[in-house]
Amino acid sequence: MVAGKPFREPDRVEQDIRDDLDAAMKTLLSRNLQDADSGSGGSSLLQRLAAQSRSSQQPLTEDVLSQARQIFSLGHDPSALALFWAILALNRHPEVLQKLRRELCSKGCGRGDASYGALRSMPYLDAVVTELFRLHPPISTTARRVTHPIAVETRDHDTVVLPRGTQLFSSVYLLHRDRQVWGETADDFVPERWLGVNADSVRNRGEYLPFLAGPRACPSSGFVLLQVKTMLAVLLSRADIDIPNDVERVIGGVIRPNKPVGYEVREVTV
Repeated sequence: MVAGKPFREPDRVEQDIRDDLDAAMKTLLSRNLQDADSGSGGSSLLQRLAAQSRSSQQPLTEDVLSQARQIFSLGHDPSALALFWAILALNRHPEVLQKLRRELCSKGCGRGDASYGALRSMPYLDAVVTELFRLHPPISTTARRVTHPIAVETRDHDTVVLPRGTQLFSSVYLLHRDRQVWGETADDFVPERWLGVNADSVRNRGEYLPFLAGPRACPSSGFVLLQVKTMLAVLLSRADIDIPNDVERVIGGVIRPNKPVGYEVREVTV
């Protein structure tokens, strides 16, 4: 989608929040960069980034501010929401839940003892989480600004030139449910579609982008995936959680349930 004039005019409230956030982040960044330069506190990731920034003569500030804005606006909900949507999907597909529990037990996670090695050796858990983020990506839409004029071809094979400064929007949610990409089961929860498939290869084709891709991809995607796998492994080995089936999605910056959701928890007996 290409934004029109109304989208290019900054919203005053949003701009004020952004300015305040940037000012706070710059203060914190300046303070931490001074600590990094002084070498206090031993070696740290920030010190290494600062050294790399100096050697490449590229400013560190804007990259850090960009990631800080993302974390502030969207970084606190995805894991909790992913767990909710996972529980709902497993409620609706008990055969998937049974298969996943069998794999967890076979790897020694029968009572929540989910080791890092075990989590990395469960292909069906990988498939369940990958399919979960296909249907419920952490962010529903992303935007980019054209930095130099580019020519694109339309479906009618016409050529359109997008001028510098054009704002582009892409719906990750719609991409992940596109029947031209995913077939007739595009809207269905089918973890088996990922067995024997490398998710990175699908992402490289631009078809699977739960954490986006390239230099602006989510820097904590690996942590989020491991976190969700750990939560599922521990939770499913200890409890059954029933959620009503009448939950609907509200699609905004993140995908949320349309109302507060009640639930019932029962201990799993082995």
